[in-house]
Amino acid sequence: MEKMVKFSIVAWTLCLVATIVPVPRVESAVNGSDHINIWIVTHTHDDVGWLQTVDGYYVGEVQWILDTAVRCLLDNPDRRFTYVEMAYFYRWWNEQTDDMHQAVVKLVKAGQLEFNLAGWCMNDEAATSFFSVINQMTEGALFLHDSLDADAYPKVGWHVDPFGHSSVTPSLWADMGFDAFGINRIDFRDKDHRKDIKELEFIWRGSRSLGAETEIFTHIMDSHYCTPGECGYDGGLQIQTDPLLPTYPLNFVGQGNAFVKMARSRNQWYRHDHILIPYGCDFAHQNAFKSFDQMDKLIDYVNSNSTLNATVRYGTFGSYVQAVNSLNLTWPVYTGDFFPYASNYGQYWTGYYTSRPLLKGYVRSRAALLRATETLVYLAAKTPGVIAAMDARTLLEQLGLLRRALGVTQHHDGVSGTEKQAVANDYYLQLYKGTVECVKLTATILGTLAKGSAGNAPTLYQNSSEVFPNMTTAEEISVVVYNSLGWERDVAVSVPTNLTNLVVKDASGAAVTSQLLPTPQYDPAMANKTSHELLFMAHLPALGYATFFLQQGSSAAEVSEFLEAPADDMAIENSQLKATFSGTTHRLSSIAIKDSGNMLRIDNDLVQYMSAAGNNEPNSGAYVFRPMQDNRVHVGAVKTGASHSGGWHFYLEQAKYQTLDFPLLLATPACQPSSRESDTFTASITHSDVYQTNLHIWRVDGNKGWSQDLWVNYAILDPAQPPLSGLSGYQYGTVEIKAAKTQCVQTEVNFSKPFSTTPMVITTVESRGVGPQMFATTILTISAASASVNVCRTDNASGWLFPLYLNYVALDGESKAANDMVQFGSFSFSSNSTKKPHQTNVTVENFPVYRGIVLASVTSKSGKVYAVTAYNSTSVGFGVNVHSFDGQPWADNITVNWLLFQRNTIEAPVTSDDKIVTTVATGPVVQEVRQVFRDHYAVTSRLYQGASPYLQFLEQTYDIGPLDMGRELVTRFNTSISNPTWYSDDTGLELIPRQYDPTKDEPVAGNYFPMVLGSYLNDSSDATSLSVLSDRSHGSGSLGNGMLEVMLHRRCLAPDGFGETLNETDHIRPRLWLVPGANAETSYNLRRRLSIEQQNPAVVMFGRAPVGEWGKTYKTSLTAMAKPLPDNIHLLSVKARNSTGTSIDMFLVRFQHLFEKGEASPMSLPVSLDTDDYFSDDYKMTIGNEVTLSGNRDRASVKRLPWQVESGSGVSHSPAARERHSHGLNKDRADAIELVPREIRTFLAK
Repeated sequence: MEKMVKFSIVAWTLCLVATIVPVPRVESAVNGSDHINIWIVTHTHDDVGWLQTVDGYYVGEVQWILDTAVRCLLDNPDRRFTYVEMAYFYRWWNEQTDDMHQAVVKLVKAGQLEFNLAGWCMNDEAATSFFSVINQMTEGALFLHDSLDADAYPKVGWHVDPFGHSSVTPSLWADMGFDAFGINRIDFRDKDHRKDIKELEFIWRGSRSLGAETEIFTHIMDSHYCTPGECGYDGGLQIQTDPLLPTYPLNFVGQGNAFVKMARSRNQWYRHDHILIPYGCDFAHQNAFKSFDQMDKLIDYVNSNSTLNATVRYGTFGSYVQAVNSLNLTWPVYTGDFFPYASNYGQYWTGYYTSRPLLKGYVRSRAALLRATETLVYLAAKTPGVIAAMDARTLLEQLGLLRRALGVTQHHDGVSGTEKQAVANDYYLQLYKGTVECVKLTATILGTLAKGSAGNAPTLYQNSSEVFPNMTTAEEISVVVYNSLGWERDVAVSVPTNLTNLVVKDASGAAVTSQLLPTPQYDPAMANKTSHELLFMAHLPALGYATFFLQQGSSAAEVSEFLEAPADDMAIENSQLKATFSGTTHRLSSIAIKDSGNMLRIDNDLVQYMSAAGNNEPNSGAYVFRPMQDNRVHVGAVKTGASHSGGWHFYLEQAKYQTLDFPLLLATPACQPSSRESDTFTASITHSDVYQTNLHIWRVDGNKGWSQDLWVNYAILDPAQPPLSGLSGYQYGTVEIKAAKTQCVQTEVNFSKPFSTTPMVITTVESRGVGPQMFATTILTISAASASVNVCRTDNASGWLFPLYLNYVALDGESKAANDMVQFGSFSFSSNSTKKPHQTNVTVENFPVYRGIVLASVTSKSGKVYAVTAYNSTSVGFGVNVHSFDGQPWADNITVNWLLFQRNTIEAPVTSDDKIVTTVATGPVVQEVRQVFRDHYAVTSRLYQGASPYLQFLEQTYDIGPLDMGRELVTRFNTSISNPTWYSDDTGLELIPRQYDPTKDEPVAGNYFPMVLGSYLNDSSDATSLSVLSDRSHGSGSLGNGMLEVMLHRRCLAPDGFGETLNETDHIRPRLWLVPGANAETSYNLRRRLSIEQQNPAVVMFGRAPVGEWGKTYKTSLTAMAKPLPDNIHLLSVKARNSTGTSIDMFLVRFQHLFEKGEASPMSLPVSLDTDDYFSDDYKMTIGNEVTLSGNRDRASVKRLPWQVESGSGVSHSPAARERHSHGLNKDRADAIELVPREIRTFLAK
């Protein structure tokens, strides 16, 4: 019989292996049917830089993935493969032969090779601006369109690794014509909840303003994007179907059954019987031959075994979406975002919002340079002969270097700051190379546009240092200032110089008001480079340039001196604002708006969080922001042995007490989480001062040492710290106990004021300076006026030679907690008939904090000594062990008093107010205050003089670094805006109202959100607001009433994810614009316009010529506009599309409506824009077909999948079927474009 069984298996297996099973038809079923459709999505996630550089990954891993995967697809038409990152595919494609190119195109057309997303990278969604996201997506989409085939466009988005998700992303993807969006990293609690209610798939509406047309079907990976262990053939798992290998037993049946079981268990979280199983991970399938061969065998077995009632096929995310769409189900609509992302308790990935701020600033400034250069290329293309003289293809390749470098750095391990330092260095290098080419191109184009009738273009330079050396009085420096925006603007031009006798003139020869300021020497790398900064205001034409001249002369710019700030309040001001600095705190204290009379009180300070590290808890690092907290210390396991005698002595560093000479502490041992909750301990404080606390831990349940992970909960009895800061009606203090010769002493605690009812009391003994002796307390009696406490020595000795101190806190029925974050109570029980600890579980309500701090004490009239240990504190309760010190059963009636509260976050100002050195300078161009908090921490606050309404902001430049080790620096604004709504921007495109949630297990990090371009506070009546606009991405939070803080820099103590500590010692100069508002309309107008101006600084180039020659020889000004664009319309981008070699034939042009729906009338109303009205005759923009946001398809041809929704519009709209304008252009005027609030429209133009 055994031989017959073996023969049957052999025959069946040989038949199975030799047969290629056709891909079965898709069973369109919904949950309730036993049949299941399993889609194997073979993919690889190839980070464009992370632990290795882009080149390192390509050479060592990616090229082998693409080489082998493509050949595996060619071998078997049933196989499918998905690829995402065009930064790698671009390089691989350029290495292939024409025959391979044709083969790949056939694979794409056959649906075997699918490009998901197809951006230059899989971009981050928290630290990237929407503008840069669009650019990197466009770079990838147009590469595919131009290199492979017009039909090689992505139909789905795939963001399985970014650390949280922006609501703007689905809006952008919908505008690119995508049918669906696959995501993964959302808060682990949210994912679990969505599994329970079957909402891992839904319709995501990305824009409040644009509504249904930004809806996109969204699929959340139920577990992760990597291969499940049951089919890990891209790793170490092997499937064995060959009976001719006797030492390698057949395992395909067990593996196939386990695989189907896994798929069924995951399918229960969805609303239908299709399940997507990812087959891949980071840099997976470097040997795709093995991966596909193994999976082929699994698929063959499952599909050939009808008892499994499952169909398995290779698929792509796109084909899976098609199958789900065909079911015609109805879906819920979601309108929010998925920030912040937490992977577990205490692990909020909010640190990367700020990590590597130097890189974040460099990336943002390079994006601005690229945009400005692209607009100059448009001007050059409209000027006869300019492009032909430069060679169009070379020009586009110059642009391409920075386009591609910026595309790479938008990666979720790029601008996020989560890559290794060596990789960050490589990003800098690639950006620098692209910058060099763009600067050359900018100088060439501006020079060519300015060459005039002489026919010779002037030479222009980026840095003033290239033109100042050896300048004579017979020469002048020309300053060409280019404005890439479609509006006129006033900008402050800054010129570093060592000359103090400079005169500034405009093109007509008229003097321009100017000012010289001494250059601060904050940055060690820039020290002594130049002595002064020359400043003047320049009025610039829309989309054009103006020229100014610097000459040496007697009527030179005013040299401002910095004077020590007076002892009283002092102010700087311009025509619109007055900023006051306190003479007491030396910090910014208010900003007044002159025309309205509104004054906004602001207390601005620099504060540092301590980075969490060690203590057996999650570290603060490149990804995770986790400030250090009080109230729990890690003891760990202690080996058994006589030397410990069951006790352990350790130090708890407490340098943060600051104001308390002898801080009073309460302490309770805790074992959480643990499988050994029966262990019981007690803790005594043996020393406490402003620097440290010593605790002595003793095991009291009859055993020596312990193997579990032990902790000690503690509380500092300080009204300014938890738990007392969250309570009222309490009393606390300490009672001195004199030296004694007996083992126990009864001590009276007399309350300073009798309670109205009998209070509950919690106590701890402190023996200051005595050494590692062990004490415990049992409360004997409690009355409204006093408590009697038995204090006993418990380490097998009697008496003590020095005084002890009994620390206590007492609360009664009149005591109240400010919120649910502090709770207290008691429970009672009688007798314990065993020698084991008595265990009690306490249930609490409305305490959603995970692992709160539990303190407890025992009350017993007998005076018997007990130990108390808390365990397994969760959001719904905790446990308490009680054990007698003598280890015997007891018959006492025991009451346990407990106090439960949230931990305290450790922070401290950078310095005390009296040590801030403040100086002030005034002049005709700027008024400025410089504050030096201490070495490496300085703030410069500046108001620009002028009549422009867009100078209503206070500019703050922070000179920071190297940062203190283990610190995370924020600038904090405490304002007079009461109960405001706090908004953070979503990739700089839309504003999202946020709300502080005190119930988060990490109350600071869990309430941080991305701040890409800005954040603001707005009162309920829209009468007062404060906007904070930034030149790079930051993390921000509003953690109190009227408070807003922005994290500037981070330097951590330990790694949190990739084995390298974020230890940046860079000096950074982030710049914030503080914009106060007095009414809604003005606030919205200022915020939107100033943000665009901040993100797109004017380009300044320098030349040199004999005095008067430049103006005679060259054109000193130019504008491409007949009139400025409307204030609510922004020329988002003008991108050169392709080239014939001598000219640039086509541009990709985007116009953006700056305002959201309902923001500020009339700015938030639809606009009809006729480009003929705005562009001058020489620079006419001929609008062609409207295309998708990524420019790779005519919008009219886009037919997105329709989806039924449970609420809202009924059926999601296709972007081609817009209700507000069903045609690309206004039908009455050929070149009129209609834009509704928040809309971006993209056109081909000539």
